[in-house]
Amino acid sequence: MLRIILLIAALHVISLPIIAQQVPDLDFETASFEARYEMGNGPVIGIDGGHNNFHQLDGGFAPFGKLLSADGYNIKAIESITKEELTALDILVIANPLHESNIGNWQNPTPSAYTDTEIQIIKKWVHEGGRLLLIADHMPFGGAANKLAETFGFSYENGFVINPDQQWPPDKYSQKEGNLYPSIFTMGIDSISAFTGSALKTGKGATIIASFPETHQLLLPEVAWQFDENTPQKPLDNYAMGAAMEYGKGKAAFFTEAAMFTAQIAQGQYKVGFNAREAPQNQNFVLNVIHWLDKNSPESIVYDNLRAMKLAFEANKMDEIAELYTSDGIIYKQSGEEVRGKAAIKDYWQGLKGRAISWNSWILDVEQAGDQIVAVFRLDLSYKDHKNNEVTSPTKAILVYKKEDGEYKLFRDFYVSVKKWEKSPFDFTTTKEMEHDDFSFWIGSWKVYKTGTDTLVGMSRIEPILDGKAIRESYYSTLSGYKGTSINTYAAEDKQWEQYWVDNTGTRLMLSGHFSYGKMLLSDCDHSKQKVCNLITWFKDGYTVRQIWSQSEDGGTNWNTIFDGTYKK
Repeated sequence: MLRIILLIAALHVISLPIIAQQVPDLDFETASFEARYEMGNGPVIGIDGGHNNFHQLDGGFAPFGKLLSADGYNIKAIESITKEELTALDILVIANPLHESNIGNWQNPTPSAYTDTEIQIIKKWVHEGGRLLLIADHMPFGGAANKLAETFGFSYENGFVINPDQQWPPDKYSQKEGNLYPSIFTMGIDSISAFTGSALKTGKGATIIASFPETHQLLLPEVAWQFDENTPQKPLDNYAMGAAMEYGKGKAAFFTEAAMFTAQIAQGQYKVGFNAREAPQNQNFVLNVIHWLDKNSPESIVYDNLRAMKLAFEANKMDEIAELYTSDGIIYKQSGEEVRGKAAIKDYWQGLKGRAISWNSWILDVEQAGDQIVAVFRLDLSYKDHKNNEVTSPTKAILVYKKEDGEYKLFRDFYVSVKKWEKSPFDFTTTKEMEHDDFSFWIGSWKVYKTGTDTLVGMSRIEPILDGKAIRESYYSTLSGYKGTSINTYAAEDKQWEQYWVDNTGTRLMLSGHFSYGKMLLSDCDHSKQKVCNLITWFKDGYTVRQIWSQSEDGGTNWNTIFDGTYKK
């Protein structure tokens, strides 16, 4: 207890001046990402500034607005909670609201910042399809936001979460430490950092995004930042730092710390937020949260489809699962067989029900390619074998969605069994044979020329993703509107490289092969199943990379080159 008191005394001296001298850092360096929408043409995000919010668009949350504007979202400040105001929004963001009685008076009681009428308006709006991000920091903000959170089945503690052994934040949440959990929110994220906050009790059916380290404790003072040996304490075993849930037709996400969502400078020198050296992945985390809330984003479309599929399966509604596929949808079974059409897909899923199938899934990567969406994910698939024994099979999958009748549906459904994996469901391979360097010569930002000429035909960005366990290609033509993308990974269980390519003309390729004698050779040549055979070869040529795409229509006897490109930096 003594170390807690000594630490708190130090925090009291340091933190009050820092709180008073926080200014937004609009000079932070925006993370490198491809904007989800054209500038200002994305969904409308309203940031509440009408409830004495400590963080507003023209203040502490200006960097938050800058980041989302760079992603193409339309950001605006709102001053009131009315049906008309919310109808004009796609996402509502509330950060650290405060009741007027607590302005300059951070002590109990801390009444709700929102009236009962406002709370009911927000609740109904979310239930009918609205999206809410609610952030309530340490006392007094937890108290001010609690009544609003309770209407969704959540509750905020009106206190401080502190690590007695740490002299100064940030607090780190990581998958390695086990307090940042695999989910769509942590897609591509290893760790995030937070900067002191409150604690959250989650609602029924919520997805917990992060929980507190065992080193942390919850302190509940009567006056903010005033602690002594009589200050009540609580363990944090049953609390979350962040969580989210579907509510009716809408979604809501709840967090207990606001600085992690923005960028500030304290006392003219301390960087606090996603501008801090200790928080290199916070910006991408913020984008993940917003993309989940955004009903138009590829990430949200994939998430909602997978959730609808699982709920329909558990309710034994196979007709509903079949309707999630396009009329020409195909499931590629692990045996190599194909399931075509809604009737066959319904029967396929009905057969799985008889084997007591269940699963948990993790979305690993999502890419928009023209009017199609490509998603890579991993899942634990559990089922009963022919001897009625329960079997768990780690599986990876590639799903392709395309629009039909105005909505995205499953178009191609590929599953591949993974015989073993280590450490994390985010690993695409478990053996040294991944040979990460096999395809590394292709990584980079390239100008693509017609080989032997100065004719620029396209631009290509090749980048490692998922901690280097896969490679993503993004290509677009400089001569036309043609563009496409591919996911490339080494399948250790089959000892081969695999590529899935999709473009905006509807062309799809599923290639596999090997790196041999300095060349990567991938093909889809299965002469028993198709007439046209594709073979693509990549190899390093000095400081350039050569790619040759050949096709055969006679089983591989004669070949025609349909693309011959040279990649130059």
